[in-house]
Amino acid sequence: MTTYAIPNCPRRDYDAIRAINQSRLKSFKRSAAHFRYESTSPRKPPGKPMILGSLTEHMTLGTEFEYEAMRYPDFRTKESQAWRDDLAARGIPIVDEETADKARAMAARVMALPEFESWKPWRTNIALVGVHEPTGLAMKGLVDAAPDNHLVVLDLKTTADASEWGFGKSICDFGYDVQAYWYQSLWRQAYTEDRQFAFICVESEAPFEPSIQVITQEDIDRAGRAVDKWMAQYKACLATDIWPGYPGGLTYAKLPAWHFKDV
Repeated sequence: MTTYAIPNCPRRDYDAIRAINQSRLKSFKRSAAHFRYESTSPRKPPGKPMILGSLTEHMTLGTEFEYEAMRYPDFRTKESQAWRDDLAARGIPIVDEETADKARAMAARVMALPEFESWKPWRTNIALVGVHEPTGLAMKGLVDAAPDNHLVVLDLKTTADASEWGFGKSICDFGYDVQAYWYQSLWRQAYTEDRQFAFICVESEAPFEPSIQVITQEDIDRAGRAVDKWMAQYKACLATDIWPGYPGGLTYAKLPAWHFKDV
């Protein structure tokens, strides 16, 4: 399979690429049945936190985000309802003034980081397409931004806690280590160079503190082993069209190590 990259790739063109992405693959952490359900269900409209994140990313990095500013005080009139329903049918979110103000404040805090200007110029919305070598399955990803003169790939995350420990928990909760492995692998295939994957984090409540977080290569490699496991399961499910859920019978619940830290 050919590996390639498409800078400034519109989202609709990226979505049309026939390959699996890491956000969908992470459903295998629960079960193949969850993956199947997520893959075949209609896409849910973005909630307010996701809209805030996409708008902040757009204002900060210049990534693609199509939206409409709220133009009515509410949706009581037929005119306002028709406008809302037309946008919903086209998948275009509505941004209220409170969300826009918050996104501007968050973007300003990120852009004040000392590293921010040094990363420019950069490319945005880079679609990467490659292959998972152990299984031969096609994989894809959409990079937020990649500086021209620094060996780093940037991804902006809005978060409740941008501290090392707070965002570390988010990495575990949302599988950002898998994302880092996935994008590193795709970038290496498309550009034949290694880049560090860095998260620009910004808190979604005042004072909107930002930070820049990276994951150790040891942890990224560990995430890669999870990817290999899930991709093998995915390939087997494709071959048999059997998508199992949780194992039957009695199982032992797995308690986190921190539960016993004071014992």
